[in-house]
Amino acid sequence: MPVSRPPVVSVVIPTYRRPALLTRAIASVLAQTSGDLEVLVVDDGPSDPAADVVRRAGDVRLRYLRHDATRGAGAARNTGLRDARGEFVAFLDDDDTWLPSKLARQLECFAGGSSTLGVVYCSSLKYSDITQRVISEALARPLRDGYVDFLRSTRFGTSVPLIRRRCLEDVGGFDESLPGTQDRDLWIRLAKRFGFDFVPDVLVWHHIHGEQITSNLGQKLEARELLLAKHRTDLESHPDIMANHLWRLGMLCCADGNHSRGRRFIRQAIRWQPRLAGAYRDLVQSLLMPRAYQRRLLDDVFRGADGVPFYY
Repeated sequence: MPVSRPPVVSVVIPTYRRPALLTRAIASVLAQTSGDLEVLVVDDGPSDPAADVVRRAGDVRLRYLRHDATRGAGAARNTGLRDARGEFVAFLDDDDTWLPSKLARQLECFAGGSSTLGVVYCSSLKYSDITQRVISEALARPLRDGYVDFLRSTRFGTSVPLIRRRCLEDVGGFDESLPGTQDRDLWIRLAKRFGFDFVPDVLVWHHIHGEQITSNLGQKLEARELLLAKHRTDLESHPDIMANHLWRLGMLCCADGNHSRGRRFIRQAIRWQPRLAGAYRDLVQSLLMPRAYQRRLLDDVFRGADGVPFYY
């Protein structure tokens, strides 16, 4: 029998016990104007509600993979990556959706780029499923300083970029040891070796519904510490970025109620960047009025939207 031609794009959707959200995500992929794709749904749980969703979709481009035990989103994405056959790979979180032209626009950008171009990202927006309104837009902008831009901020989430598969394989995919910030870690490693370009239009919707990892303070705190440790050598070359990482860690600790540990991080931030006026204020407030300071962090700094906190 003849061997079928590989698709141009492999779409990997990690999922865990959210069949309704998964149904919506899959529909947004199957509606893409660029139809030369495969969709790998990776179920990260011992039960298989996702199998029924894939079966009901009834599209030959869908493939279902499953972990015998829960291993986390990074492992699920890597499982999909290992089975991917496309020249390009896109990851879609099961609670996000794409506009129909998303992949086509990014493929056009690759077609006009150089052979060193590894990643094409785009603009996105946050949409509340709770109140059915647009919360904010994240407009895509060019990188100014390569991987240093990702040391400074994540810039975009996992559902946004289209990535050349060989580039993902070259850097080893997602770091499964991180409980969060896996996307930012991957962008840092990719930006050290490959070019990035972008489509300016909003092509991705991040849906806010209350179950995001960004709403899990303990996981975000642990993930940020591990990210800092992993990239500490690079961060030490940029004292202002290092200081902001430590300051944010301090605020997260204080928001979690651990003020003594939070103050240690804030003091370290000040040592790296003595001109952080706000850090001195936070240090004093945590020391003299810890409960009021914790409330301010939860109510203002990490307030998020529609009752859903964002622990960025």
